[in-house]
Amino acid sequence: MDERIRLLCSRVFDPVGKRALKDRYIDISGERIEAVGDMGSLPEGAPADAGVRVVDLRGLFVMPGLIDAHAHLGISGQADPGARRPKETAAVWTLRGLKNAQADLTAGFTSLRVCGDRNFISEAVRDSIARGEFDGPRLMTCGQYIGAPGGHADDSYGPYLADPEMEKFLCCGPYEVMRAARYDLKHGAQFIKIMASGGIMSPGGVTGVCQMTLEEMKAACGIAKMHGVHSSAHAYGNEAIKTALRAGIDNIDHGMVMDEEAVDLMLERGASLVPTLIAVEKIVRNGNDMGLPEWAVRKASEVRDTHRKSLEMCYRAGVPICFGTDAGSPFNPHGHQTEEAELLFECGIAPADILCALTINAARLMRMDKSIGSAEPGKLADIAAFGADPLVSPGALSDCRFVMKGGRIVRQ
Repeated sequence: MDERIRLLCSRVFDPVGKRALKDRYIDISGERIEAVGDMGSLPEGAPADAGVRVVDLRGLFVMPGLIDAHAHLGISGQADPGARRPKETAAVWTLRGLKNAQADLTAGFTSLRVCGDRNFISEAVRDSIARGEFDGPRLMTCGQYIGAPGGHADDSYGPYLADPEMEKFLCCGPYEVMRAARYDLKHGAQFIKIMASGGIMSPGGVTGVCQMTLEEMKAACGIAKMHGVHSSAHAYGNEAIKTALRAGIDNIDHGMVMDEEAVDLMLERGASLVPTLIAVEKIVRNGNDMGLPEWAVRKASEVRDTHRKSLEMCYRAGVPICFGTDAGSPFNPHGHQTEEAELLFECGIAPADILCALTINAARLMRMDKSIGSAEPGKLADIAAFGADPLVSPGALSDCRFVMKGGRIVRQ
């Protein structure tokens, strides 16, 4: 028999109305929300029917479960994760990925969109959590990201060191892109991720230069559309962003250098932006002191200001902003992602819109908004509660006190 739980809440954030609703109860049956109502309508002295477990969250700020729409499970915030990779097996990455996912869950993140890991380790973690073998957030994964030889997806170490598994995803021409995308989907990917431009942590090259052709990007988007999944592009530079949008991409990750034409294209194509400010910020703040290569710190410093300006342009224009952190990138460990909310606030994003980015916007990007992203009847009972009001200060999100995923309390 499904357990029945009633949550008593002083304030519940409603991302549809962009407001906090006062004095609400949330009734949960099994894994789903059964009803949401005004506590004033409950019979005095009888907060629940017989057999209903009452959990008093009054005094806390209650939200739908948080969503990080850009994370990497196999890395944990090491200064240079690539330096350790040759000595680590997929088994090591899988175990690390499970630990990282659990850290995210206890911080209030009941869902993650995992934007690329090696050897399908995130699919293994996802399926094990879904089977109930381990606690962890609900995961949406993309398998291995697809890119070009010598580009940001190319993690090979030298001309004489081959990695046959990685080479399947380094593509020249649309045919090879289609093969890689189909291979990802065969092995459990739920969306397609491409590396449209260079990046900070790949040596050499210009950070934002376009690294895939329009035809190659169209091939990836076409396979995604054919299979009914969304497509996403790691894209820093202006031309890479615009090329990905013209190819039909659904989402831009990072989006560090945009002009007005790029923003207009975002709106025209209905694309969303996952900015990941924290990934750049952590490298700029810590890279020199923590031994990161000079070229990586320089690249991050070059795009820090334009990154923020591009986000501000998108926000003012009405582009949907989704919360994502690149969790696992240097100095950016899992379970501490909520600092991104403070950076969004510094860029002029209204607190209510930050909370929407953390919930309903990310759920829409993942095409899961019928199940997650808001606390409404019929949706999965994913709930997080915090010690202070993030509508006053987004920093309050670092003080997570309660987490429920699918009707089961995992932190109290």
